[in-house]
Amino acid sequence: MVENDGNSENSKSAEQGKSKKNKIVVIGNGFDISLGLKTSYQNFIEYIKERHHFSEDIELYEYNRLFLKKYEKFNLNWSDFESLYEETVRKVNNRFKHEDLQDSFEIKVINEAISALEEDFHEYISDEYQKWLQQNTVINHGSEFKRFSKNVNPFIKKLIRDEDAYFINFNYTNTLEDLCEDIIYDYVDEKSIRGSRNKIRQAKERIAQIHGSIDDDNILFGGGFADSEDIKDIHYSESLLNDKLFRIKENDKLNTTRKNIFTELEEKKMILIFISLVIPYKGVISLF
Repeated sequence: MVENDGNSENSKSAEQGKSKKNKIVVIGNGFDISLGLKTSYQNFIEYIKERHHFSEDIELYEYNRLFLKKYEKFNLNWSDFESLYEETVRKVNNRFKHEDLQDSFEIKVINEAISALEEDFHEYISDEYQKWLQQNTVINHGSEFKRFSKNVNPFIKKLIRDEDAYFINFNYTNTLEDLCEDIIYDYVDEKSIRGSRNKIRQAKERIAQIHGSIDDDNILFGGGFADSEDIKDIHYSESLLNDKLFRIKENDKLNTTRKNIFTELEEKKMILIFISLVIPYKGVISLF
């Protein structure tokens, strides 16, 4: 008869813990698009044109300086919009001869343009998100949790159920939280319902919306100068009012989220998984 060595078992368990790797899942805009939300930059442009009855691109530019004068033959995304903002700020700050009054005015106009677009996009994405919920969810046995009318991609199910997976979400909607409710909720009996509620809460705590959300009313647009060499060329301090890193640090919730992410990255071994494009499953390009 062979006796169990308790120390050996504990040592083995400790070694497994050390070798265990957590997963950081980075969620980009392609995630929401593949779920059926109209969240692309082009969708937003079409919304602004329709809402204000604009027929020409130049009207977009006159409405907000951060739109282009002409979009013909361009297929732009959100990173292009942010690049346009950054380039506009650089252009003012890098002039050979500074005219403080004029330059300050231009920076003020740019900052106001960012704020206006955030308001427009918040209104747009809030409406789109509610439409999407109405079209894709069904009554869930009298529960407050959401259930989808389509099956969720097994790969996403596996990640959401994985207690060692943490999500950095660059989107502003709650689609990932909604999927948690659908995937984890178990309505077999009262005991399983109570257990589901705890598991759903824990799953949602593993989701970090780093650029704000429509629920918290803190959608964040802007550029990135603070963490790059470009900051040495910034002549006007107002140019940094819409720097993303500065704005995150000024927002208590976003700054706490950022610090928690860095803590996780520093303390644990991580595997990075990027989900910014649609995921093929059995020939179907969809997350459902």
